[in-house]
Amino acid sequence: MKRILLKIGIITSGALPYFVHAQNYIGSTTTGTAWGSIKDIVEAIGKFINGTIMPLLVITALMYFFWNLIHFIRNMSNEKEREGFRKYTVNSLLGLFIMLSLWGIIAIGTQTFFNTQPIVPQLRTSPNGGTTPP
Repeated sequence: MKRILLKIGIITSGALPYFVHAQNYIGSTTTGTAWGSIKDIVEAIGKFINGTIMPLLVITALMYFFWNLIHFIRNMSNEKEREGFRKYTVNSLLGLFIMLSLWGIIAIGTQTFFNTQPIVPQLRTSPNGGTTPP
C-alpha cells in the first residue's frame, strides 16, 4: 500500500504545474465570454486535451519508462527479474514512441488540412519573461 501511495505521490507532484494553470484553458479569448459558441467549446476542449491531458500522459509514460529502467538496472544479477523488467522497459519505450508519433502525425495533419498551427508543448511563461507566474 505504501508503494502505491508513493507512486501516486510522485506522479501527482510531477503533474502539479499543469493543474496550477488549469484556469487558462476555460473560455475563449476571441469572444470575451466564457462559452460564446460551440466553436469556443470545441477549442477549449482541444486546448485542454492538448495542453493538459497529453503532457500528463507523456509525463506518466516517461516516468513509467524510467521506473522500469531503474528496476532493470537494479536486478542485473537476477535473470528472471531482469527479463521481466526488460519487457516492461521495452514496452514502455515503444508506447512512448507511439504516443509521440501519433501526436506529431495529428499535428502535421491539422496543419496541412485545416491550415492551423499545431499545438506544441511548451513551458508556460509569465508576462515578465520568467517561467513562474508574477
